[in-house]
Amino acid sequence: MRVVIVTESFPPDVNGVAHCALQTARHLVARGHDCVVVAPATSAAAEADTRAPCRVVRIPSLPLPGYPQVRVALPSRRVAAAIAA
Repeated sequence: MRVVIVTESFPPDVNGVAHCALQTARHLVARGHDCVVVAPATSAAAEADTRAPCRVVRIPSLPLPGYPQVRVALPSRRVAAAIAA
């Protein structure tokens, strides 16, 4: 089965959402599913994405005002392309 995980947070972020999204992707791949993660882009993401269990599509993002650790993805055609691919 093809599964696209669209998430607000993915490693290298360290929080519960990132951890659960990573573990879900690992389990899906281990069971033979084709998994893609769509997540906001961060400056440290490129290295972390090489260790991901599946393809990661990063969407341009901006830091949330007042809470810069959280990034908000901007509207992008990359999401539709990742789902269609």
